[in-house]
Amino acid sequence: MWISTSKECPYCGAKRGFAKATDHTHCFKCGHHLNYDRNSLVRLDQGSEKQTHIWDGKLPSDYQTGSLSGEWIVYITQFLDLEFANKVCGYSSIYNRLIFPIYDNNSTLKCWQGRSLHSEPKWITTSARYPWGNKYPFISSDSERYVIVEDIISAHKVSQVHPTIALLGSSPSNTLCNFLLSKANKFIIWLDNDEAGKEGTKKLLQKMNMCATLEIRNTKYDPKLYSLKRIEEILK
Repeated sequence: MWISTSKECPYCGAKRGFAKATDHTHCFKCGHHLNYDRNSLVRLDQGSEKQTHIWDGKLPSDYQTGSLSGEWIVYITQFLDLEFANKVCGYSSIYNRLIFPIYDNNSTLKCWQGRSLHSEPKWITTSARYPWGNKYPFISSDSERYVIVEDIISAHKVSQVHPTIALLGSSPSNTLCNFLLSKANKFIIWLDNDEAGKEGTKKLLQKMNMCATLEIRNTKYDPKLYSLKRIEEILK
């Protein structure tokens, strides 16, 4: 819950519609989080154990690929083949998270996301500030047509079948939509089948329908939970 009892973000005043997340503590408009400073990754609730991890344009200093083990393997192999997972993500003991680097087409690191198993928030993003927010969308490759999904794991899964963009969230701004339209004008929208995903699909339709050819895929489960064969069938 927010520190404030109002329905607005206590930092920027955005309505709760801008602040939907699984833990209800993250504002998609300004980036404020109940437990983190919005301009860095400073924990605000750990007292003497507080550590500062400010974005420096790099991956965590202890980031390693090809070394996943134990519960991390159990988690990621629900969605991705282990050999493939070891290529697209790694582990950081500093953050105790799976780390997913996100690059642009020039192989420049734009941001990274970290996924925890037991601590909150489940996902953290550290990056520069872009016109649409602090998350640079994952774009798998150049294409005239993309599948738009929510999260980086779904993106890596679907990208094995079709070029994919991950919003890294479900609340696209006008500026982000304009950026996506600069990449292509044909999209398949396949967001998660929860309220946030449905709302995100509605917003994408409203913001992009006049400038792009859009198709919708509605499925019972998130894209990352389907086999590659089934994903191919769904996208046909």
